[in-house]
Amino acid sequence: MKINFIGGFFPENKLSEFVENSNGEVHYAANSLQQSIISGLERFDNVDLLLITAPFLENYPSYNKIFIKGEKTDTCHIAPFINLKLIDTFSKTYSLRRIIKSEVPNNPNDEAILIYGMFDYFLKSIPEDYKNKVCLVIPDLPRMMGGDLTKLKVKLYIKYIENVIKRHLHKVDCFVFISKHMKDFISIEDRPWIVVEGIYNNLQKIEPQQKELNTTILYTGTLDKRYGILDLLKAFSLVSDANFRLWICGEGAGKEDVKLSALKDDRIKYYGQIPNEEVLKLQRRATILINPRKNDKEYTRFSFPSKTMEYLASGTPTIMYKLDGVPEEYYDYFFSPKDNSVESLKNIILEVAAFSQVKRYAFGMKAQEFVLQNKNPKIQVGKILEMINQI
Repeated sequence: MKINFIGGFFPENKLSEFVENSNGEVHYAANSLQQSIISGLERFDNVDLLLITAPFLENYPSYNKIFIKGEKTDTCHIAPFINLKLIDTFSKTYSLRRIIKSEVPNNPNDEAILIYGMFDYFLKSIPEDYKNKVCLVIPDLPRMMGGDLTKLKVKLYIKYIENVIKRHLHKVDCFVFISKHMKDFISIEDRPWIVVEGIYNNLQKIEPQQKELNTTILYTGTLDKRYGILDLLKAFSLVSDANFRLWICGEGAGKEDVKLSALKDDRIKYYGQIPNEEVLKLQRRATILINPRKNDKEYTRFSFPSKTMEYLASGTPTIMYKLDGVPEEYYDYFFSPKDNSVESLKNIILEVAAFSQVKRYAFGMKAQEFVLQNKNPKIQVGKILEMINQI
């Protein structure tokens, strides 16, 4: 079967260019999951794969260029578009539709379309007369993708996007959700769906790293205040031991708070946003990995933190809260605070830090084995292909 994968991934030959021209956040997590899906598709001999991307870039001027050039190879098409807010969605729709009409035959028997992301321009780009099987991967719901929903203009824009998506959702034949709770939010009717909460692409070979001599706590990801970064800073401030370190990587609204804390406490180091390969190395050097996101907001039901897969696969013990969007099968492979207090977060850090190196190593290796055996690209993507083939 021919699988036409449409998303916002960064082709490998363009990654450095996109990063160099970015002044703000680079969507590494979304790119990583898409590349893992692509890796999984490439492992099936019976899949003929075509890649189409309208890269997930921040709008100008957060990204330096207004015009994103198109590019075509034998297996990948980059859609050209105008990278200005509001205009970009119409520009992407136009370019993607042209590529689909020229490269994707209207053949329901042997041409399937796999879309990553619940974006209006992806769904609008599928011609109405196409009968191909369409599978939609939904990593985030539109209203959960960020933005201040207390602002009227943001609420109106999200409502508009949701209405556009709703009008085109009839084109979708099956769904892949990150969380089972998404099915309660989307009108899937009697169409098939599965949950693929994440994929760990074990093709990313990272050499073993020497562990830090100091007890080092590491957070990698978006520095959004709703994700608990301020609680982490407060909890670490309650740790008086001079041999503890806190490393933080990422961009977001909490960046200035992190910088200020690093100025006040020389045990804290802020790396900024660094390439994913360097993040993976730091995860293996650290003593403990931590995700301070609490289970106290609606969005946690509809999300699976992408760093979960990376954290567990690193072999470094992980601390995180039990979130509604995280399947219970993961609960045996990380440590959780007893409640949502900063004191409890501090206590679990000290508890795990007090374990012997042997105990921490054994626990980390158990988590790593779970991810590598059960959440690798071929296993997870195989579930998607099986569903598509059964339609």
